Amino acid sequence: MVDGIDGSGKRTIVEAMRETMESKGKKCFDVGEWCKLHHELPTAEQMREASVIIGVEPTYAWTGAAIRYEMVREGREYHPRDIANAFALDRLVLYKRCYLPALERGATVLAERGVSSSIIYQPAADASITLEEILSLTGNAMAMRHAPDHLIVASLDPIIAMDRLTRRANKQDEHIYEKEAFLRLLNERYTSDWFRELFTSHGTKLHFLNSNKTINDVRSDAKILCLSLLEK
Repeated sequence: MVDGIDGSGKRTIVEAMRETMESKGKKCFDVGEWCKLHHELPTAEQMREASVIIGVEPTYAWTGAAIRYEMVREGREYHPRDIANAFALDRLVLYKRCYLPALERGATVLAERGVSSSIIYQPAADASITLEEILSLTGNAMAMRHAPDHLIVASLDPIIAMDRLTRRANKQDEHIYEKEAFLRLLNERYTSDWFRELFTSHGTKLHFLNSNKTINDVRSDAKILCLSLLEK
């Protein structure tokens, strides 16, 4: 699982790791791209030939599409608790339909964002939402029962993140989370001891990848990390 604040280079890391795995002869299936084309999540049968499943949250179908194009847009009036529930529902369907069947047959899942994002973002958006509440939601509880073997956190200065976000060519509406003060809070949460301990207690190994570097350097570091994980 690859995570981090908005603008931290998660997609860059995932794409670099995908290239590395394909160079090793692994066939990849991109769930996000499938959703954009077909407006639904793929079935286990449609992904059966792939040895690596590339996932993204929120998805681009069903509940995930509602989150992306409606619920987290600036100016929309959705309570953070409703957004938290939507993320958990999107995650529940993604795991049941895509991730778990793939894992059961021995495939690798490379996920861009996941339950780690909900753990960081939703309580930060509203202090009345506790970590215990987030972890009790069905989709989140399922994800923690199948915690990632490795969680890669892209570490980036929030000021640089904001600069990257404002320069995105395809940016249309402001995302409710794309504020410097909020990104700073998120960064503190990602680097906290409690966050590390939560995942390590579930058997996850954390890796912090410096994404303050150039895109080429980040890609290079991601490929090196990917190769080291493949060898284990």
